[in-house]
Amino acid sequence: MTFADKMAELAVRALITEVCITPKPGLVDRANNGAHRDMNVFTFIDSALTLHGYFRCITSLSQTHEDDGLLLKLQPLGLQAEQDMFRVTKGVNTHKGAIFSLGLICAAAAVLERQSIKQTDEILSQTCADIVRSRSRLRDAEKAAEKGAATKGELVYKRHGLRGILGEAAAGFPAVFEIALPVLRKFAPGRLEDAAVAALIHLIACLDDTNIISRCGLEALRELQARVKNEISNFTDISQYLSYAHALDDEFISRNISPGGCADLLAAALLVYYML
Repeated sequence: MTFADKMAELAVRALITEVCITPKPGLVDRANNGAHRDMNVFTFIDSALTLHGYFRCITSLSQTHEDDGLLLKLQPLGLQAEQDMFRVTKGVNTHKGAIFSLGLICAAAAVLERQSIKQTDEILSQTCADIVRSRSRLRDAEKAAEKGAATKGELVYKRHGLRGILGEAAAGFPAVFEIALPVLRKFAPGRLEDAAVAALIHLIACLDDTNIISRCGLEALRELQARVKNEISNFTDISQYLSYAHALDDEFISRNISPGGCADLLAAALLVYYML
């Protein structure tokens, strides 16, 4: 198995693991479709399997590309992956954010593999940041926002000045490496699924999720973040997270809240967990 094959396998595994984790407040899981009416767990599985070739290609290309324009070279692959996703899901957006986030992590891993550098959390995070910064994508996002945002993330950036997924990536995915991964590793000696639920709750408490903002507004997000942070501040046992996740699921469904950005970064954290 080549390195590109291995990374593609791990990325798809992370995506399938993420959708199967239960309970996930407001999100598609094995119990229900969350705050969604146009997708279910099988939609996500079909989408994830379709992306295997994308992850393999993005890894392979990154292993041979040696100048600062890597992200520009990878962009057409990402756009094609989105088209493949929409084709198999019949127009439903299941993994657009994950295509970028997990694809970037695959690219960073490939760069380190090419340079024979041992992968660690810190080095992988920094390599992701370097790839994004070298393309000055944040400046591109600002210009797009000024002209009229085309995506939910760009619209939120324009209205509220929040950095979105591009800013998260340019910072080296702190939500992945500093929030989700430590929680995964803390509780994973038990059940990985339960550890992932806890990691998701921590992401909900901290991440400026553009999906939540686009559905409910920034004020609702801030209220939710403060409440979740306060609730989990004294949690010590995984059972507390599972009970709270069930309660949040009922609330999120009734309020039409879907933390899709948190789900994408949970999948990214799972990928890194499998890698390292």
